[in-house]
Amino acid sequence: MDESGKKKRSRKRGKRSATADAGSTHKEASAASPSKPGTEASASKEFLERNNPYKPSGFASSASNGQPQRGTDAAKQSTLTSARGHLLERQRKDIGRDWTLSVALPGSIILNAQTPELQARLAGGLARTCAIFNVDEVIVFHEDVKAVSQGHDWTGGRRKAAGGHQRAEAGADGTEERSAFDPDAFLARILQYLETPQYLRKALFPMHKDLRLAGLLPPLDCPHHLRYEDVSTFREGVVVESDSSGHHGKKRRYDDGAAHNGNEQLVEVDVGLGQPIRARVSGDGPSANEKVPTGVRVTVRMPPHVGAVGKLVSPRQPVKETGGYWGYSVRLCNSLSEVLTTCPFGRESTASPDASQAEYDLVLGTSERGTSLTELLEGAATATSVTSQMDTGRLKPFKHALLVLGGLSGLEVIIDQDPTIDLGAHQASLLFDVWINVLEKQGSRTIRTEEALPIALARLKTFFEAYGT
Repeated sequence: MDESGKKKRSRKRGKRSATADAGSTHKEASAASPSKPGTEASASKEFLERNNPYKPSGFASSASNGQPQRGTDAAKQSTLTSARGHLLERQRKDIGRDWTLSVALPGSIILNAQTPELQARLAGGLARTCAIFNVDEVIVFHEDVKAVSQGHDWTGGRRKAAGGHQRAEAGADGTEERSAFDPDAFLARILQYLETPQYLRKALFPMHKDLRLAGLLPPLDCPHHLRYEDVSTFREGVVVESDSSGHHGKKRRYDDGAAHNGNEQLVEVDVGLGQPIRARVSGDGPSANEKVPTGVRVTVRMPPHVGAVGKLVSPRQPVKETGGYWGYSVRLCNSLSEVLTTCPFGRESTASPDASQAEYDLVLGTSERGTSLTELLEGAATATSVTSQMDTGRLKPFKHALLVLGGLSGLEVIIDQDPTIDLGAHQASLLFDVWINVLEKQGSRTIRTEEALPIALARLKTFFEAYGT
C-alpha cells in the first residue's frame, strides 16, 4: 500500500473518533441535566401566562381535536376548551361594575364620507372604538344639517354649506317624506349589527341596503360573541316560537326537577348551540307575567348542566357580576336636548326603579375651546377645581357618565340651532358638567369626530375606572 492510502485511512479514523467523543460529551451533558424537558414545559407555560389574560388568543386552546396544547396537561385541557368562553371567568370575580359609560355623537358625521364604502368604514371604526373602550351605550342624535348650513358661524364667519341628504323634508301636500339616505339610521343600524353576535344576525336583521357592505367591516370580537363550542355563564339569544304548554311534550329537553308554578313562563331561546334551550322568565313584577314575544333578543344565564333550565336576566347582569364587558346598546334621539333629558339606566337605589328617575350625573362636552383635559385630570387627582375663562366645573365620581361629541361644526353650533335649548353658542359650556378640550396643541386645524372619540376615551379611561361608583 502506498503512502497516500495510509494517510487517507488515518484521516478517516480521526474523524470517527472525534464524532464519538462529541456524542459521548452530548450524552454526559444530557445525563447531567435530566430536567431539561420539564424546563421546556415550564418555560412554555410561563410564556402562556405572560400573555394578556383578557385577550382570548392569550389562552386559546384547541377544542376540536381534544389534544392538549403545548404547556398544558390533559387535566387542564377541559378547563381551557375555549378562549372566549372563559373570558368572563378570567376577570376579577370579586369586583363587579355598576357604573356605565355612554357616548353621544351626531349621525351627520356620516355625510362627511363621500362613498358608501367610506361611510360603512367610518361606522365600523366607531363601533370598534366603542367596543375597545368598554362603552355601554352609543347614542346617535340628529343634527339639523340644513339649519346649520344656512346659519352663520358663531365665531363670526360664514360657514360652508353642508352637503348630503336631509333626514326628512316636507312634501307638496305637507306630509313628511323620508329622504333616500338617513345618516342617523345608517350609523345606528351598522353599530347594532356589528355588536350583535354572529349567530343572531340572521334572525334579528332582515336584508337592508344599509348593511350591504357590513360584511367587509372588521368584527368587534366582544366577549359575548361566542362560538358553538365556547363555555360561558351567560349567552345572548333570541326567543323562538315554542309550544304553548311550556312544561310537557317532546320538546321538554331541559328540566331542573324543581316544582314549577303553573303561571310560570318558560320560553325557548336560540343561544347558538344548534338547538334552542328553555329559560325561565325572571322577576316578580308585572313584566314577569307578560308574554315574551318571539324574535326578541335576550340575555340568558346558562343552565349548569344539560338537564336544567336557564334564566332570562338583564343585559347588565354579566357586567355587574364580573366587571367585564358585554357589548353596547344603541339609541336614536331626535335632538341633543333629548339625549340629555333621557337616560335608560334607572336608579337602583330607589324602591321602584324608573327610567324617568334616571339621569346622567356626569356629562362631558368636547370642544377645542374647552379646558385642557390634562389640567382637569391633574385637578381630579389632587381634588382641586380648575378655573378658566369658562366655568367648566371639575371631574367627579359618577354613576352614569355621558361623553358628548359634536359634528363638523362643533357642539356650539348644534346647541345654538337647537330650539329646545335656551343657550347661545358662547354659553354652550353651561349645558355640561365639564367642558373639555381632549387634545391640546393639536397639529391639525380640525379633529374629526371619529378621531376625537378614541383620543378622549383613551385619555379618560383611567379616570372612568377610578371614579366610577
